[in-house]
Amino acid sequence: MRPKNGAMIPSSSESLVFEPEGDFRGTPPWTIIVPPVLLVLTMGATLAIGLPLPVGSWPLLWTAVTVLLMLRAGMEWCRPRRLRVAQLLFVLHGVVVLATAFVTPFIAIYAWFGYMDVMRIFSGRIIYPALLLTAAGCGLGQGGGLAGVQDWPPLIMILIGVNMLIGTGAIIAERRRERTLADREEALQRLGTEQERSAQLRDELVAHARRTGTLDERQRLSREIHDTVAQSLLGVITQLEGIDAGQLSAADLTRLERAQRSAREGLAEARRAVAALASPRLDHDDLTVALDQLVRAWNRDHAAAAEFDVEGHPRRTPHEATLLRVCQEALSNVARHAYASRVRVGLTYEHDRVTLEVGDDGRGFHHEADSDGHGLPGMRQRLDAIGGTLMVDSSPGEGCVVRVEVQG
Repeated sequence: MRPKNGAMIPSSSESLVFEPEGDFRGTPPWTIIVPPVLLVLTMGATLAIGLPLPVGSWPLLWTAVTVLLMLRAGMEWCRPRRLRVAQLLFVLHGVVVLATAFVTPFIAIYAWFGYMDVMRIFSGRIIYPALLLTAAGCGLGQGGGLAGVQDWPPLIMILIGVNMLIGTGAIIAERRRERTLADREEALQRLGTEQERSAQLRDELVAHARRTGTLDERQRLSREIHDTVAQSLLGVITQLEGIDAGQLSAADLTRLERAQRSAREGLAEARRAVAALASPRLDHDDLTVALDQLVRAWNRDHAAAAEFDVEGHPRRTPHEATLLRVCQEALSNVARHAYASRVRVGLTYEHDRVTLEVGDDGRGFHHEADSDGHGLPGMRQRLDAIGGTLMVDSSPGEGCVVRVEVQG
């Protein structure tokens, strides 16, 4: 697990491990600027208060300050580029701090920044020797330097131990803080993912509800037409057929035949509407199965022989419902206008598109002059909505072929 600033957060079963960040992102600028400034001020304070130092110590102190500044600059430069070199420079830096603590105890103030350097540069078990080196510099300075060692050495050891505990506690606290931040970031990412998934599911549910509502409404209209209009027309036809034609005049007989013909045509139209509204559904079947069922049902209701064939490898496409409706309309046109003896429905799957053809050997028509009839505008509207194309090839006496192409 890696939080924003790049630190590797171990699990509870792992040892104390921190990965360096690898760049300056996540490192506050003050942690780079303050330590060298504080080092110079500390040495200046040592000079200002007139701290008694061994003879000839001042040149050595300022030399140590210069070396420490150079080593710190090298650590900051190498940390995101050459980690091993940065670790070596830290060790040298700690040794110089430890040596300086023998001369001036004020170096302990600066030495505290070593704990932050440890967390940024070391990882794994080698973090403990680095902590010990930092704690030694702090404890020696806090104990009074060389004078403290000479007066009571156990005090220096106690201070080093206390600093080691403080440093370890600080790193453990930092590890927990980083883990908390990482857990929070991971939780936010999961929340964002779940929100996106919820939005997608909501859109799918809305679309499914809309499709379901449309299909349910079509089924309801189909039942209404069948139970009312179709049954009423069937009753009218039955009553007209029950009239004794022998008692009618020639004019009345003509009107009776016209009424019977109109009623039968109306019944046929009503049945076609019922079939179109209550068409095969694509909820559980793919387009090939739905078209095959449609052609079989059409064969049962019409004298013309219809056949269905598929080319290519069938696959699910987003425009199956449109292709099914267009095929229904095309077959309805054949039944109403073509007077055909044979009908062919072909479905072809190509690499990036699907083609549907409905052809017949009927009487045909001039499709340029009759482009607004035969249900063609409705087909074009459906196809325009999905970026599909409609082509009609027909001429009088030559039959008709309706060709549809959609992406998929």
